[in-house]
Amino acid sequence: MSLKRYFHRSTTTMSPVQKINQIWNNFINFHSSLCEFERNDSMKPATAYSEIKALNQIVDILIEEDSIDVQIRTLRPCLEFLITSRVFEILTAAAQIDMPGGLFLIVIKMFTKILKKIKNQDLVSQMSFHSSLSSLLHILFSIVSSSSDEMKIAVIKMIKRLLERIKDSSAHMDLFISNYEKRAEFLPLSILMLYFNDENFYKYDKTPFIMMGKVTDENFLRIIIKDHEFTLNLVTKLSFYFQIREVHAIKIYAAFLEEFYSNCISKTFKEEIVDAFYEIFCAPILTPRLQSNDYSTRINASILLTILIQEITSVDILIPIVYFFQGKAKDGSKRLKPLVNTPTSSQKKTFEFNIDPNKGCKPISDISKMWDTLIDNLNSKFEQLSIYTLRILYFLLNQGGKKVVKLLINDYFSGCPPTGDVCMTADIFISLIPPKILPKDLNRNLNEYLQSAYLRCSSAIKSLIIQLEEFSEYTGASSYKSQPGETGGTDLLNQNPFINSKEKFFEGEILHVVLMKFKNFLQNSIDENLYITGIISTLSTFPKEKGSFSVLHNFLLEPQTSSKDNFLTYLKQLAIEIDSLAIKDDNFNEKIMNTIQEMGVPIKISASDTFYEMMFAGRSKNKKSKSLQVEDKRHIEAIVVFQEFIKEMCSILIYKEVLDDMANMARTDEEENC
Repeated sequence: MSLKRYFHRSTTTMSPVQKINQIWNNFINFHSSLCEFERNDSMKPATAYSEIKALNQIVDILIEEDSIDVQIRTLRPCLEFLITSRVFEILTAAAQIDMPGGLFLIVIKMFTKILKKIKNQDLVSQMSFHSSLSSLLHILFSIVSSSSDEMKIAVIKMIKRLLERIKDSSAHMDLFISNYEKRAEFLPLSILMLYFNDENFYKYDKTPFIMMGKVTDENFLRIIIKDHEFTLNLVTKLSFYFQIREVHAIKIYAAFLEEFYSNCISKTFKEEIVDAFYEIFCAPILTPRLQSNDYSTRINASILLTILIQEITSVDILIPIVYFFQGKAKDGSKRLKPLVNTPTSSQKKTFEFNIDPNKGCKPISDISKMWDTLIDNLNSKFEQLSIYTLRILYFLLNQGGKKVVKLLINDYFSGCPPTGDVCMTADIFISLIPPKILPKDLNRNLNEYLQSAYLRCSSAIKSLIIQLEEFSEYTGASSYKSQPGETGGTDLLNQNPFINSKEKFFEGEILHVVLMKFKNFLQNSIDENLYITGIISTLSTFPKEKGSFSVLHNFLLEPQTSSKDNFLTYLKQLAIEIDSLAIKDDNFNEKIMNTIQEMGVPIKISASDTFYEMMFAGRSKNKKSKSLQVEDKRHIEAIVVFQEFIKEMCSILIYKEVLDDMANMARTDEEENC
């Protein structure tokens, strides 16, 4: 229907403007009568009255009018009528009275629908509309906390639609900013912060919050960061639930932190989040718990930290955790000097909780000693503490990629890699293992492994198709540049000469501890072995081509190395030890097969599920099974993990061979083109 035809209908039919006028007059007369005689019949909600139901027809007419020609920027007749007749202001006033009950909710839904469906760019800038909406927001700010769940959901939907309309326009956003003394308040965010502090926060749509991170205007960012203290509130909330050990809340707020950060556009905002995460969470919350003299406190903190880290995939948020463990400043530029006192139970405030949030914390903790603490926890005689510290490292290395591996592991090495060709292949690797203890279902076909849980390869594989772009991203030629002082190890030139040598740290300690634990594979618990092999396989995925990670590859997988303290040496020793057990035990194969069944080891599984997660799930499901109650249960479980680890290492090496072929082809093409 053309615009001309739409507004010039026959005399027998009312025009859209006339229709709106009639509906509006009916509502005004009805509402005036209701208010005059104070008739607020609680038995009849607003939705029961035809005069109120008809208000939705006004919105439908506006939508139809707006859809006729989206290119028109001027006000159309129906919208102009609403503005000149002060319809939005009167509706807002009527909503505030909320007579009959439920009218307020209907008005909120009307504004939401208008914001979503009406595309006219001049709508928000019209004083009649934005002042009415601002008044509505002021009212909501004072009542939304005590409102019904239906009202809360409707309000957050309206704010979502409003932010969608105004987030890209500083002029429009300014319309909803109120100034009180020296503090600026953005009304939509003020209401969102009420939701943020609600105990049912996890139920609400997080989209409006995420939109705040997409704002680029620096002046408005200052309001969000400084006046509303959004970053401070977010990290403080996470820290609070960590203190009182609310696992579900920790997962929710950690996941929200990750989603908000990953969608954030402003570099300033991102830096604010990273700084706050280190200063508000890592330093004051983690230090006194991980250094506690009470080992149950250390274990609980380690468990909660693994839960948190699993929700974080942004490397820039994981980096502060690494710097924290290294006892460095938040930017990694220098090691902190002792004694860096952390506010813990010696300075605690009184809270009314069933449990003291600072119970078990070390009264005076020292961030500069966190590296020693990390190594101590890895080597702890308390098995659970050792396991969960390994778990922390596993997720840091697996999710942090090249940056985290560089800081925690790779900067330990110095000098150039060996000049000889590195020729470790899947076949050579398998030849190190006695045939009797090789996995029965070992398959060296790459296409099979691409669909299995054994091929994880850190961030190298994103799909079932090997592409050249993936290879180029995985050669170690990273765009990441180390910052001044970001050596990963002890910066001897800038060190305080009075620091004792025993306080110096080197990333080689982590590799050393992991390899020592691998050496004791048969004595470890299954949980320890899962994370030890997980860390080794993650590190093994880094390329062997010349680059920042070639030395790491050679250290782990160089078959001609002269060093006796390396992974392959311990692998061969372990394989010989397992082979000896197999020869002595006539029921070896039967025990292995029974254990595989009970543990739920995946034979062929979607690549989205890691072998470790699936094995844990299977083990938990069958932990009460009687068939595993044998004297050498720990040995048999360790051997099953060892065999699955062999499969995974083979798949990684097969994949590396493909990458080598692709690299050689690329080099050949370059030479031919030259």
